[in-house]
Amino acid sequence: MSGPWFTASELAALALPDMPDDSTNVRRMADRLDWQRPDWEGTRWRKRRGQGGGVEYHASVLPRAAQVKLAWDEAREAVAAPVVAGPERAEMWRWFDALPEGKKREALRRLGILDAVGTLVRAGVGKVFAVAEIARTSSVAASGIYRWEKMLHGVERPDRLPYLAPRHAGRPGGAECHPDAWEMFRADYLRLEQPSLSDVYDRLRRTAAVRGWTVPSRTTLARRIEAMAPEIVVCGRQGQEALKRLYPAQQRLRDVFHALE
Repeated sequence: MSGPWFTASELAALALPDMPDDSTNVRRMADRLDWQRPDWEGTRWRKRRGQGGGVEYHASVLPRAAQVKLAWDEAREAVAAPVVAGPERAEMWRWFDALPEGKKREALRRLGILDAVGTLVRAGVGKVFAVAEIARTSSVAASGIYRWEKMLHGVERPDRLPYLAPRHAGRPGGAECHPDAWEMFRADYLRLEQPSLSDVYDRLRRTAAVRGWTVPSRTTLARRIEAMAPEIVVCGRQGQEALKRLYPAQQRLRDVFHALE
């Protein structure tokens, strides 16, 4: 991604929420919203260098929904392969490589969220608002985002992923769970009837005693659920409509678009 500066054509090609998808309407939007105010030159807009000329706009002039989408896209691109150097870093990556896939995905999700916040801040959005906006769109608590930032204090960007991985499962080789027991627990909990975790665990314990399954503590299984993608939990316990509500619908800008456009 080339941001945070974009031409009208580049913004149209990105198909951002609350933004037109053709360059002519992007220019009309810029005129209506006065993006090229003289006192904004160099900070919110600038003359394009190189062949063709024209104007580039800074991401901070875009609607909030468009800024959030840009932040998420840049965060995904920013997830790079780990660079291992030195005994401590190598040990962290060996530990991370041995983790279950669910915890690796959770670490990647947390890293993407923090990168999205950083992208908004670099685009000129205030830190408090950036954290609140990304927390809302990713269905996490703002306090969690601040906590993850503290976990990365002094850690280089290529080595952040292991430090963000959940550590609540204890040491390697700790509590085990029979695969069939986990599948029963997960399927029973992720139902539209929304049974309580305690009831689901009690049913699992009774079945495990009959079938000889190894079952960890209720807390351990609850943490496994927490490590799952939020979309899966919402869809299982609240249904497709609730899942759709996690992603706000686009709204037509009446000063740019006509009905059905």
